[in-house]
Amino acid sequence: MTPLKAAIDKVRTTYRDMHKLGHLRIRYVIEENKAMAAEVEDMVKKDMIAQMLMGDELKQDQFKFFYDTVKIIYDSAL
Repeated sequence: MTPLKAAIDKVRTTYRDMHKLGHLRIRYVIEENKAMAAEVEDMVKKDMIAQMLMGDELKQDQFKFFYDTVKIIYDSAL
């Protein structure tokens, strides 16, 4: 999650800097703003990776069940 947070922070900083420059210096057209487009694309790629690794609600529930089952066996006196 750290790479995703860093990418989001970088995009937000870019947007804030664009806002501070004023309306006449902001590039709204994404095709002309190559740096911002690259940052947004990187952020989206990292978000997709994070979603794949985190899984959906079913995968998280299955992992919790597996962990709880293994923990019972681990904590037993066997």
